[in-house]
Amino acid sequence: MAAITGGDWEEWTLRELLWRWQSVTYQQVMAASMVVAGVFNSQRAKASDKVFSWMDFHPEHANQAKKTGAALVRKTVDWFPASEVQWLPGYGPEVIV
Repeated sequence: MAAITGGDWEEWTLRELLWRWQSVTYQQVMAASMVVAGVFNSQRAKASDKVFSWMDFHPEHANQAKKTGAALVRKTVDWFPASEVQWLPGYGPEVIV
């Protein structure tokens, strides 16, 4: 515990200790993910191969779907009736297919 808290851990509450543990663990996994992404990127055979980032290998980020602007617009269109939304020319759902 002293290595994580940087000193006397008896003065911290359990909640503060867990916050510190979680942040240290997150940073360690992020550093390891950067190394793995670097190894994968160094083995790319073609320029068209996917370039990996550390988020592709981090367990808290890898499973999240990456939403594009088009996906967000489609979701927004589903939230509101067409009569309530006024799109600027060239930015409406007819452009994003």
